[in-house]
Amino acid sequence: MEKYRKVFEKLFTKKKSNIRERPQYKSKPLTPRQKSIAEIKQMAEIGKKDPERLAKVLSGMLRGKRDSLRAGRAQLDSHVSDIVNRDGKKI
Repeated sequence: MEKYRKVFEKLFTKKKSNIRERPQYKSKPLTPRQKSIAEIKQMAEIGKKDPERLAKVLSGMLRGKRDSLRAGRAQLDSHVSDIVNRDGKKI
């Protein structure tokens, strides 16, 4: 009986080294579309809780866009004026 007991213990008891945890899968990074959807949902939640805060966030975003457009236009104008001045000096 002792022989069988050792065999059964060997077969039916699990060693800790053999037990593996399930691998945890990492979520894939969000696509640009999913990012924008998540951002819109977050803004909707902000708007429900505090409309004034949402207005400040949106005005800040628009101000940033407007400032970057103005900076781009100023840079373009300076490049054009440099080209015009350079061509005027050659003549």
